[in-house]
This record gives sequence, C-alpha cells and structure tokens, in this order.
Amino acid sequence: MRISNLQAFTTILMCLCVSNFAGADKTTPESYKTIEWFDLIPEKEAEILSTIDLIIDHTGKTNPLEKGIYQEALTSTNVIPEMNGRLIRIAGFVVPLEFADKTVTQFLLVPFFGACIHVPPPPPNQIIFVDYPKGMKELRNMESPVWISGKIKTSLVESNMATTAYYLQAEVVKEYF
Repeated sequence: MRISNLQAFTTILMCLCVSNFAGADKTTPESYKTIEWFDLIPEKEAEILSTIDLIIDHTGKTNPLEKGIYQEALTSTNVIPEMNGRLIRIAGFVVPLEFADKTVTQFLLVPFFGACIHVPPPPPNQIIFVDYPKGMKELRNMESPVWISGKIKTSLVESNMATTAYYLQAEVVKEYF
C-alpha cells in the first residue's frame, strides 16, 4: 500500500503535535531559571540596600540608621511583578515551619544562615514561603544551603516567624553541595 505525500506529511505533523503536547506538562531542570536573591528586590530598594553597611548582631540592632528610606527598604514587601508565575531555582537556607511524618513540608527560605532564628529577619521581599508537600527530611543540617526549584508567586504570606512577599510551590529540593 502506498501513502501519498499529503498522508505522510499529516502523519508526521500529528506525531510532532502529540509528542509536544505530551511533554508540555513535564518540567525539566532546564525549565527553571536560576536567580539570585537581589533579583527579588525592586531596583530602587536594591540600590539602597547595597549602599549601606548593615550591622547585624545578636542584640537585634540592624542598622544605626533606623528611620527613612533605609528602614523602609529593610521592611519592604515590594516585589518584582514579573516574577509571578515563573519557574525558578534559588539557593538559600531553610527555616522549618510545618512537619508531617518527620519531614518538613513548609518552610521559609532565607538568603543567609540564622535569619529569622538568631538574627533579625531579612526584608519580606528577601524571604520566600515554601510549600513542599513531598517533604524533606527533618534531621537535615540547617547550616547547609539547599537549591529549591519551583513556581514562584508574588504573594504576601504571614506566619508566626516572619512576613514573606513571595510564595513558592517547590517541585525539587536538593542539597547545595
């Protein structure tokens, strides 16, 4: 039996469409864009925070300049709207919030070790509330950073530990090193 050029073309086109559609819901590691913490701060606030010398100690003092634009930048919930709905990959430290069967299912991701526990929290736009239903082992070393991959949303979340300006539905959590 002979197949016409039109039938062959139609068959190939259908196969390509089906294979693209079948893979459309699968997220590959290449789908996640690796970002830095400063990518989450509006440019004006990033400039302010990068020009001041923050003094962080265990007394709770974060900056001798407690008023004005510096304090506003340190407590900002302003976000980068373009981040909403993006697939990202970011490194940070875990502050556990919720546990299920000896696994952490919800946590804060912060840019430095001890944030929200031993030192004052970073600005809300430098804290990500992470929901990870798969969970990660409770006994992992909190001093070790992790890579988190998932879909980020610009959403204000308040918990007993901190206020966050971003929410992330994690798909992958891996040790940094």
